[in-house]
Amino acid sequence: MDQNSRSFRELLEKRPLNVQSVLGSEPVALVSGRDIAAAARSAGSIVLASNVRNPLTIKGVLKAARELEAFVMLELAKSEATYCGCTFENVPQLAAKYSSELGGGVLFGLHVDHYAIRSREDLLDSIPHLRKLVELGWTSVAVDASHNPDWENLCFTRDVAMHIPAYLGLEVEVGEIKGPGELTTVEEALFFIGGLNSWRIFPDFLAISNG
Repeated sequence: MDQNSRSFRELLEKRPLNVQSVLGSEPVALVSGRDIAAAARSAGSIVLASNVRNPLTIKGVLKAARELEAFVMLELAKSEATYCGCTFENVPQLAAKYSSELGGGVLFGLHVDHYAIRSREDLLDSIPHLRKLVELGWTSVAVDASHNPDWENLCFTRDVAMHIPAYLGLEVEVGEIKGPGELTTVEEALFFIGGLNSWRIFPDFLAISNG
């Protein structure tokens, strides 16, 4: 996307508030995962979500996205952030740096992937931690409480999602990925999403177990 275009300047002004707070006037097109999902639906396209365990992966994915004029999601799972070269703390800085080095104009989101909630202790710990990640510039979150029974999954997911700004992307998960033969049923998905909707929570993405 042409950095000198009017549409690009308007896009920068519409970035999520957490991003504007971190990046200020820097011409880095870090946008909300919610906006990326909406744009993909409108265009009838899919979105590449790339796990960025190594800083060089970030630069490679952004370079490819720039050349193809595509939007992408850079993601890092909660578990990966504990043993990789990339962390929740340095990914926003690295992404902004590489975007600028490439000449800008790359539209991308930062996705906290598989943020696992296995217990009430995890639930309580997640609130201040996710608040910190939002302040760092992450623009989408995957709440994964799928390890729990359906009702607890719904309640845990609801409680976490209610503390994530509504202007950011939200992914939820139903049906734990255990191995061959495990499939999420339509009934499980309808119960789960319907329950979240009843609390005015409307996810952008639904992760399922597909065998």
